[in-house]
Amino acid sequence: MIELQPDSAVLVIIDLQERLLPVIPGREEIIANNLKLIESLSLLGLPVVFTEQYRRLLGPTVGRIKEKLQDLTPTAKMSFNCCREPGFLAALESSGKKQIILTGVETHVCLLQTAINLQKLGFQVYLAADAGGSRHQRDELLALAIMRQAGVVVCSTEMIIFQLLRTAEAEEYKKILKIIK
Repeated sequence: MIELQPDSAVLVIIDLQERLLPVIPGREEIIANNLKLIESLSLLGLPVVFTEQYRRLLGPTVGRIKEKLQDLTPTAKMSFNCCREPGFLAALESSGKKQIILTGVETHVCLLQTAINLQKLGFQVYLAADAGGSRHQRDELLALAIMRQAGVVVCSTEMIIFQLLRTAEAEEYKKILKIIK
């Protein structure tokens, strides 16, 4: 496992959309953890890429997330695997980052397919498991096992934040503590 590096990482949020999230158990925790990641990682200077799957059917990104990403435009997609969308790969290439922090829904569909493909393309993928989910726990657990076997690092929101923060001496430390508590 390669340690997460603030200058090498990008946050990728997949399909946190209005009509999709209501069917996902733990959606409030998923939203809260994504907000923690967005706010904390922006203090550390990490870029964000986010996607919307079939917006006409699933609606836009949920308001609380979109509000934090207001300066960004989502990558529209129809493919479950984000890497099949030229706009997604272009956004990653323009970021210049090789470590991907992945969140969103659904774990067993879009996150699984995207994570495995990103690994094949030479990216190191870190999945914030508590910032994503699936409609059915069985599907989510199977997807997490497959991702681990493929070399994806499965961790939590706080694990990611503190790994990137590195030390309590960092100037962002107190601000980040307020965000995660």
